[in-house]
Amino acid sequence: MNIILSGLYFFYYALCRSRKLLIYNRIFLLGTIVSCIVLPLISFTKDIRISDRIPILFDLHSTIINSTGMLNGQVLETNEFSKSLVSPLASGGLPLSSILFHVYLVVMLGLAIRLIRQLLQVRKIIKKSSKYRADDLVYCDITKELAPCSFFNYIIVNKKLLSLDEYRHVLKHEEAHCRQWHSIDILLIECLHIALWINPLMFGLKKSLKLNLEHLADEAVLASGIHPKKYQYQLLANISKVTPLPVMNSLQSSKLKQRILMMNMGPSDKIHLIKHLLAVPFLLCLYITIQLVDGPHRYADNDALNKLYDKLTGYYQYIGAKHVLIHIMNQDGKLALEQSWDNRTISFEQQQDLNFYNAAEQFPLKFIESADGKIAKVLAFEEDVWNKIEDYKSVAKQEVMLPPESLEQLEGYYQYQGGDRQLKITAAPNKIVLHEFWTGNDITLFPESSTLFFSKRGNFPLEFIRNEHGTVIKAIAFDKDIWHKVKTNPLSTSAGDKDNH
Repeated sequence: MNIILSGLYFFYYALCRSRKLLIYNRIFLLGTIVSCIVLPLISFTKDIRISDRIPILFDLHSTIINSTGMLNGQVLETNEFSKSLVSPLASGGLPLSSILFHVYLVVMLGLAIRLIRQLLQVRKIIKKSSKYRADDLVYCDITKELAPCSFFNYIIVNKKLLSLDEYRHVLKHEEAHCRQWHSIDILLIECLHIALWINPLMFGLKKSLKLNLEHLADEAVLASGIHPKKYQYQLLANISKVTPLPVMNSLQSSKLKQRILMMNMGPSDKIHLIKHLLAVPFLLCLYITIQLVDGPHRYADNDALNKLYDKLTGYYQYIGAKHVLIHIMNQDGKLALEQSWDNRTISFEQQQDLNFYNAAEQFPLKFIESADGKIAKVLAFEEDVWNKIEDYKSVAKQEVMLPPESLEQLEGYYQYQGGDRQLKITAAPNKIVLHEFWTGNDITLFPESSTLFFSKRGNFPLEFIRNEHGTVIKAIAFDKDIWHKVKTNPLSTSAGDKDNH
């Protein structure tokens, strides 16, 4: 976008701006805006999509975050564990590129807020004015000291600041802005400015576009029969008046010296239109050059990438957590990581060899080979180790029917071993409902056997353990999270109240 804007603006500044071909200049400048937006979305470079098997994973319920993993020999709850995958702090600091990217976004947000505030101010000015309608235009008489201006079909003027002749000239000028829909040009250039604020030529393009709109309005005034000198003296006499908002067309908004010079200039010969037409092959050459330079960079060596992704793709298991898996896959030509516990997908760019990185999440990923050259594991954030599982196959769970009395034996309160978190299990027709007091969420589990249960919405195994008398004494989630059955109602204890809060 920046290259197209810079190239076309240099072309306009060098060849077109000094000629009195105002309508064609407007078309050129509008075409520059459209080209900056549309052309980057079009690519003639062949994008090779590398297919990959779609994984079959349960959709883990987002509330099931209390399973544990092991990190450096310590118990780590899954809510901490899952945060470690996306936490910027885990990567040891923010890269400079990420800082600059976020600064860029902050400035864009600030400019967008400024534009919205200007539009709201325009609305406020119009709302407070005395209005009358004529020929599809709305004339707004204001008391505020403000230079004459217009916005779409609204003409805003303070009559008390103008003589009768000045008022007539002003109306001709602003009516031209309204009837030629100049506000569309200004809104488009303001929106483009939000996206490309870092380009210094953006300011030149804005000034050129607004100046050309004033040339068009001035030409319409003179075409109505008003004497040029009288009109020009009026412009100079009113130069000190308060200028309106940038989002509005204004009689006083652009350089008067250049406007007066353009008004006194005779019509340009049509032969100069050739310069405008030369912009088409110029833009085509510019676009092709960008594609030829950028295309190979984005899509080069797809065969090598295909082989690399085939080597990396597969399922990886977190150390000490049998049911905590990630799936590395090729997604539309990019390496992607899918988390089994929430089905979230994170895309990565290759940095070098077996090192990949996600800038938005500040997420480094490093694959490690075994002695035989095969991928053995992957390292996330330089500390979370995931071992690759060969020939992983998802096993479909089969629901069985249990009598109500068997399910009722499982009911009660359970407390997490080594913590004060508690949950409640309630029986329902051929299922149980697990309620988390610390989140307020309910998870439905279905029987696989009299003691094994699973979730149809996620990879969440739950096993109940009985003592020698057949009484349920605890439940184990994810093969390792131990929940002891207790008789205490968590809502009646301070610890339970604290956790629930």
